[in-house]
Amino acid sequence: MLALFLGAGFSKWAADLPVASQLFDFDIEPWGPREYKKLEIVKSLKHNWDISHPHGLTEQFIADALNGVDPIGRTLICQS
Repeated sequence: MLALFLGAGFSKWAADLPVASQLFDFDIEPWGPREYKKLEIVKSLKHNWDISHPHGLTEQFIADALNGVDPIGRTLICQS
């Protein structure tokens, strides 16, 4: 039996998909005012999270947002 384990970099190499550290570079253009407002909220939350977690990983920010960690998750849930 042969097993092949592909790491996170495989999707970047195979399909040029972003890795986690590139998900919040905010190099995107919102489609309209609602999307612009939501993008600004996420930018602000990510910036504040980065300040309070200087060595935190992008994956942890996503986990905090999905798990409703104060104030990230509640803000994102209320804005959707």
